[in-house]
Amino acid sequence: MRVKRLFKNTWFYVGLLLIIFILICVFIYGLLKPLPDGVSYEGELHAINNAAFYYDLTYEENNEWVADQSIYDEILQVIDRAEDWLILDMFLFNDYHDREIDMPELSGQLTDAIIQKKQDHPDLEVIFITDEFNLGYGSHSSKHLDALKENNVHVVISDLTELRDGKPIYSTFYRTFFQWFGRGDRGWLPHPLSDDAPSLTARSYLKMLNLKANHRKLVATEQEAFITSANPHDGSGYYSNIGFKVEGAVIKDVWEAEKAVIDFSTDEEIPFPEEDEFIIDDVEGDPQLYAQHLTEGKIKNHIIEEINATAQDETIYIGMYLLSKSPIIDALVEASQRQVDVRIILDPNNYSFGQETTGLPNRPSAAEMFERSDGDIQIRWFHTEKNQFHTKLMLIRGNEESVMLGGSSNFTRRNLDDFNLDASIKIIAENDTELAMDVYDYFQKIWNNEDDILYTDTIDEYYDDLALWKRFTYRLQRWTYLTTY
Repeated sequence: MRVKRLFKNTWFYVGLLLIIFILICVFIYGLLKPLPDGVSYEGELHAINNAAFYYDLTYEENNEWVADQSIYDEILQVIDRAEDWLILDMFLFNDYHDREIDMPELSGQLTDAIIQKKQDHPDLEVIFITDEFNLGYGSHSSKHLDALKENNVHVVISDLTELRDGKPIYSTFYRTFFQWFGRGDRGWLPHPLSDDAPSLTARSYLKMLNLKANHRKLVATEQEAFITSANPHDGSGYYSNIGFKVEGAVIKDVWEAEKAVIDFSTDEEIPFPEEDEFIIDDVEGDPQLYAQHLTEGKIKNHIIEEINATAQDETIYIGMYLLSKSPIIDALVEASQRQVDVRIILDPNNYSFGQETTGLPNRPSAAEMFERSDGDIQIRWFHTEKNQFHTKLMLIRGNEESVMLGGSSNFTRRNLDDFNLDASIKIIAENDTELAMDVYDYFQKIWNNEDDILYTDTIDEYYDDLALWKRFTYRLQRWTYLTTY
């Protein structure tokens, strides 16, 4: 009897150890597995002739909320100017939102513009890359994507299983025990964006909780590219955002980085432009503008490199929706110790998609930077209601030239450590160029609350709100990676 019990117990422990061993292997592989070719892309630094800066700002004036917008008007113009090739890579692309608030119909407008352009120019090749979130991770279809397909647009759903696990503890259990069951047929759980949106299945929710995303937001043609922080999502219609339009040889790199996503996401033969099909004007004389396309982890490398290169009396401006990446915080603190003027505007993280949140990660991040720099790092909060300061932008203004970096990437681990797909553009320009002045004026406008408009509040607005439990939660989330940022 004892021998049988011992035998059974032995097999139980062998089985338990085998499961633990498998989980450890899955954990390590998911965290460190090789990236697909072309992910974490660093293009060349190209001299270019033209670049322009665009922004959307939502602010309160005379007790009313005002939206000053330019980004999507220009995106529609980029689409209209396309001749032979058009590619879009957009994260959120749907009309789900709180129906009590009238929002711009961005997703419908973009869909109509693409279809109209395709109908007017049937030979135009159009590629639309997006995230599976817009399909509820398999729980429902998308009327916008279906309409594009019906009009011969090549729709590519990013295969994010190819990426590393940014939430490794959860993803280890998901991929070991749950991913094999598919995603079910009929949704019954509420959609995270809206009660009016299609329901999700439990298995789709389990997949969503891996928090992997193709977070890019860009459009490119054979002659120009527009890289932005703005989603064509109706519920994000009044968020504050930025974007850069560039021409020149850098657009080849934008296309090349997008081809990588296509290659690991679909077996469909997607047409792609040849080298001689791009319209690139020669740069004559002494160039004043240089541009470099960056994705994923290469964005982080350049952020830290540029911050570390700053010297006394230079200025770093940052406008950011989420900032929590430790090496960037360390670099900013060290820059302030070199007497670099560091000025940061953050979203207070009051709301996410209209739902009240706890202020993480920006409030504890701001407190850390403020305290470690003895107050030398100056921080202001963008004044929001249920909208967001969704900007992702850095400007380093030196004595003679400016370095600008903006696009889809927040300054967080998930966006900068090769877990999400993200795209940003880095531009170097002389201080007296129109582009450099436009970006500088943008920061001056919202930092100084010009025209008596309350764009930003002082750090004190939320500094006293940092309860001990928030600081502890922030540290615990960063240690366990059980976080959305």
